[in-house]
Amino acid sequence: LIHPEYIKRVKKLDNQLKERRRLNEIYKDYMRECVERDYILEKKAAQKEYDEKMMDLKDNLISDFEDRKRLIENERYSLELTSDSMEIKTTVTRKLRRRPNEPMPVIEKRRKPATGQLLVYQLDDKEIESDLKVIQRGKPLGPNTMQQNGLVSYTNAQQQQSHMLLADPPAN
Repeated sequence: LIHPEYIKRVKKLDNQLKERRRLNEIYKDYMRECVERDYILEKKAAQKEYDEKMMDLKDNLISDFEDRKRLIENERYSLELTSDSMEIKTTVTRKLRRRPNEPMPVIEKRRKPATGQLLVYQLDDKEIESDLKVIQRGKPLGPNTMQQNGLVSYTNAQQQQSHMLLADPPAN
């Protein structure tokens, strides 16, 4: 038979075991809840940090693109200002031999539009009439009449110099 003291101790140990298991289960549930709570908090913090960095990145990209856009617009504006005054230059290409049956290429020549550099001199009616009279008589214009009209002829100046050289013999 079994001793009553032994049965008492076994029951006591059995109760302690049950109580310990129950406490361990409570502690395990508590630790699981703490870990889940920490996980949720860290996940929210990571999501918040991700969203903030995405917003910063978007803002930086937008500001970079706006800066580039402004820079390109400024360059385009300055090119528009400078391209008006620039002369259109044709690129130099190598000219190869033409084939015998090939037609001559048409060379496109673009000229810079006149910008007011060509001045138009208009004479008075009296000056025109006096010039016509001189032309009809067949006499060359003298230097005084040319200077009166505001015109000096290069060829007339050369003719005058050549007449002076012929008239004066060189002194040797």
